[in-house]
Amino acid sequence: MASLSDRLKVMAEMIDQSAQSVADIGTDHGLLPIYLIENRNIQKIIATDLHHGPLEKARENLAQKRLQHYVELRRGDGLQVIRPGEVEVMVMAGMGGVLISQLLQQAPRVAEKTTQLLFQPMTAAYSVRKFLLTHGYQISREKLVEERHQVYEIIEARFINQPQLASETALELGLYIASQPSKLALPFLEEKKVYWQRKRAGLLKAKKRNEAQLQETANMLEAIEEVCLWHQQ
Repeated sequence: MASLSDRLKVMAEMIDQSAQSVADIGTDHGLLPIYLIENRNIQKIIATDLHHGPLEKARENLAQKRLQHYVELRRGDGLQVIRPGEVEVMVMAGMGGVLISQLLQQAPRVAEKTTQLLFQPMTAAYSVRKFLLTHGYQISREKLVEERHQVYEIIEARFINQPQLASETALELGLYIASQPSKLALPFLEEKKVYWQRKRAGLLKAKKRNEAQLQETANMLEAIEEVCLWHQQ
């Protein structure tokens, strides 16, 4: 059985110390629930997945550890197999940011009744932040974590029923990028810089120039440089 990834370990550490119930949405092989049982005093864990195969693998892994009675496995689409108020903490890791936003939108009452939400989008973290802030959530914490020479973003949110404002730069780079460890922030920002440089180069090659998008890329690259300088001091 594979060991828990560094990303999921950080997410496990971020779970509120007082939490007694957790839902792992898209559990895959059930590694996070196993870790939480062995290392945290979580009384109730629900692990869900859309597909039969991963849930069966999770069942096998739990049985191998003799922990099958501690975790309830549910097959279904995202949050739709969770009842509002059923768990305190919701974890969604290893899926795209657009998908995360869609799953939250499909079951708003479930998400809103959850005390703590933890996300680790593989792509499009911008979409997750924008959805959260425009739908009454507060992004209370963010962490960068390195795994296999790749830097990933973890976002913690709580529903406060009050829309929040953030700049395009903050949505793209993270609301807490200035306070992240420089050894993680700088390679993360370098990757962002390359992405926006390529986007700008493509716009400049286009037959018809889109001045608004060109300005957007210029603004973003300038912002990235500013944050890089901050971390290099």
